[in-house]
Amino acid sequence: MFVLKRPSCQDLVNKILTGYFVLLGIFALTATIAPVLGLGTPKGLAHRTFYFGTLPTIPYITDGPTRLEFSVPEMLSGMMSLAFCVWYVKAGVY
Repeated sequence: MFVLKRPSCQDLVNKILTGYFVLLGIFALTATIAPVLGLGTPKGLAHRTFYFGTLPTIPYITDGPTRLEFSVPEMLSGMMSLAFCVWYVKAGVY
């Protein structure tokens, strides 16, 4: 990051940090909203999961391959979080 601190690259550093914090915000909002949506979703739909494949082992982070599966409330809250974060960036609220 220190190398990117040149005056001509300040916009690039700003965009990289904005993208990083937007990604963290999407995950945080999804984790916060999903349990609340799960309470209002019918039980048959709330417990249904969708399988999207398997992530390979990432050294020092995961012990083995990780299954990518999401429940309906997690997917709904993820879409809502994504929409909110896109609005936040486009509106320039930060």
